[in-house]
Amino acid sequence: MGAKEIREYLRSKADRKRAEKEKKYLKTSLKLYGAGIPASRAAAKLGTEKDIGQLWDSGVFEEMAAALFMIKPELKNWNLLRSMFKDIDNWALGDWACSILADILAEHPEKYNDLIKWTKSSNPWLRRAAAVTLAIGVKRGVKIPLNKQLQISDKLMLDKDYFVQMGVGWMLRDLALRYEDCILRRLKKWKGKASQVIIRRAVERVSRKRRSEFVGR
Repeated sequence: MGAKEIREYLRSKADRKRAEKEKKYLKTSLKLYGAGIPASRAAAKLGTEKDIGQLWDSGVFEEMAAALFMIKPELKNWNLLRSMFKDIDNWALGDWACSILADILAEHPEKYNDLIKWTKSSNPWLRRAAAVTLAIGVKRGVKIPLNKQLQISDKLMLDKDYFVQMGVGWMLRDLALRYEDCILRRLKKWKGKASQVIIRRAVERVSRKRRSEFVGR
């Protein structure tokens, strides 16, 4: 089977009402079948790596998702995933790509240097990927010193994009589970400067008393 059969399979699972709902939820310009993510995962098993390009270039959310689910977490695919961000306009595809990148990062921590570069990208989804890839990667065993992890968040703390802010908040929230005092001290330095989107997300899992220092009761 190939891209044609995968496309036919996904179309057979189409649901117009679901597509309209998910399009609004994702705030994406991509076409949706409304087939659902389980269908994309199932479709990915019907193809091979040679189908990735055709599915990705389709401009259809479920086909692009299937393409991502076919990509193996191997170093050779790092640049492929990096290039895909030029076509990403929603957090779902972006975060799935980050999940694969995180697995590669776990085996090749030297790719951290790329994440630093991404914080300066004009593409907000790639900037978000710098934080989200690291957040997921650390959970999966990436051994990167805390000071280097915080270099990523520091470079993005004043970012104006909402989804970048959410990604940075996610990263800091997870770091606070292990380094609460350190992260909260750092957040105090950014209070009044960084977006409250970042601050609120970063302190989601600390005690109510400590959270009230940043977001009120």
